[in-house]
Amino acid sequence: RDLSVYLKRSSDECETWSEPVRISPPGGINFTNADHIFQHRSGRIILPSFWSAVYGAGDHYVASCFYSDDEGRSWHRSRTAVDLPKRGAEEPSIVELRDGTLLAMLRTTLGRIYQAKSDDRGETWSAAEETPLNSPSAANCLKRIPSTGDLVFLWNNAVPRALSDPTSNNFHYPRNPLTAAISQDEGRTWGRFKNIVEEQGGISAYPSLTFTGDEALVTYYHTSEAAAPDCDSRLMIFPTDWFYT
Repeated sequence: RDLSVYLKRSSDECETWSEPVRISPPGGINFTNADHIFQHRSGRIILPSFWSAVYGAGDHYVASCFYSDDEGRSWHRSRTAVDLPKRGAEEPSIVELRDGTLLAMLRTTLGRIYQAKSDDRGETWSAAEETPLNSPSAANCLKRIPSTGDLVFLWNNAVPRALSDPTSNNFHYPRNPLTAAISQDEGRTWGRFKNIVEEQGGISAYPSLTFTGDEALVTYYHTSEAAAPDCDSRLMIFPTDWFYT
C-alpha cells in the first residue's frame, strides 16, 4: 500500500550518489518505467507515472505524470489523471509533439493501446481514446527519431489471449512479437510496421530506445513462456533507417 518514487543526484558522473529524496506523495502504489523521463522544450522535466491505492488483488491504475520546473528540486503531480475500465490506464509513455502538446500511449487490459493528450505540459490530461493498435497488457516505448522528426512506437503487437481464445482470461500475453511502427503525422496514424523480435513461445517486452549517431539501440527483457521467471536483458542495434526499409 505504499510504494514511492525517489530521486538521487550525482555530481561526479555517477561515481557517487546523494541520499534518496522522495518525490511522490505518501500512500498508494506509485510506479514509473525505465527510459520514460524526458525534458520538455520549456525546461520542465516530465516523469510519466501511474498510481493505484493497492498492489495485487483489486488494484486499479490511473496514469499521469510528475513534473518539475526547477531541475528536479521540487515536484508536482498532474491535477487530473487518465482512467480506463478494467485494470485502468497503466505505464504511460509520453512524447512532446511539435506544438508542445504531450502525447501519452497507454497500456490497458482492453486489447488495444489507448492515447491521451495534455496541452498544459502534464498538468491536466484529456480522456483516453482507443487506437487501432492491438496489444496485450504490457509496457510500450514512444520516442521521436532525431534524424527525421518522426515518432517511433515500440510495443507487443498482438491480440491478448483473453480476446482470441475463449478458454483464456489472460490479457497479459502473448508478449510476442516486439514491433516498431512509425508515425509521420504526430501520432494520428501509424505505418511501416516491422518486427524487432518474433519468436513463437518467446517473451520480448518492456522496450527502451536510445539514439546515438545514426544508430538505434533497443533494449528489452527476454524469456520464454515455459521459463518466464528466468529472463535476461537484451540489446539490439540497428541503423536508424532500418525502421523505414
